[in-house]
Amino acid sequence: MTHSHRLSYRILLSLVISTLAMIAATRLFPTSLTMVEHIFSCVSYPLLRVQRVIVDRVIYYSQRQKDLTELRQLVCDLNNKCELLRAENIELQALSTYAHDIKELDEFRKQYTYSGESRIVQILLRSLSPREHYILVDAGRNRGITRDMVAVYKNCLVGKVEHVYSWYSKVRLITDESCKVAVFCAKSRANGIYQGCNECDRALLQYVPHFENLVVQETLITSGEGMLFPKGLSVGSIESYEKNGLYCAVRTKPHIDVRSLPYCVLLSR
Repeated sequence: MTHSHRLSYRILLSLVISTLAMIAATRLFPTSLTMVEHIFSCVSYPLLRVQRVIVDRVIYYSQRQKDLTELRQLVCDLNNKCELLRAENIELQALSTYAHDIKELDEFRKQYTYSGESRIVQILLRSLSPREHYILVDAGRNRGITRDMVAVYKNCLVGKVEHVYSWYSKVRLITDESCKVAVFCAKSRANGIYQGCNECDRALLQYVPHFENLVVQETLITSGEGMLFPKGLSVGSIESYEKNGLYCAVRTKPHIDVRSLPYCVLLSR
């Protein structure tokens, strides 16, 4: 039983008691019936009005409280659905970003004329210290990665797989001091050895004869000599040079900044 119903019963009980009192009064004072009825009406009318106002107000607030409870539950359900939709939206955005990032790599992988296997891999960790330059990628023996696979990005040489583990692999970068690549200059056709300096924006081109007519900004392309790296990949461009005895002292700049590289392609030789 609600509070409004209990209140109504109390008021009705008061009216019943008043009615019984009026009946008793008419028995005791039959000549004063008209006056008693008048007094009763005067007393009962305010009670009836108060009863109606109070009951209506209580019913209103009770219904309002019920509506508020239902609205709170509805808001809670909508918030849960909103969070689910937000999570799905984030997932779709992540997938869209991933697809956009690897689109060019995937096109390169399909177009490049290698007969071996290729894998698009994500870079997990970069170690670019003054002592060594390497990256860890999220593919290992679980995805068929083997040692000496070549890491490339948009026709540019990134490095070579040095160690293969169960779930990831270590790629030695061409900016590492221990990495040496046989290259030739695209315009002057001069041959030399590209060697890293453990710096992201600088490398050397060694053993270029002094009589070669080098061109600043010309591209350095792998020659395929030595069977370590495939032919036809870019490693960088000539930034400056000067003749120094029998050889030219050539400073080069890598085409790829590995610090901002998100993915690469591993190709089997």
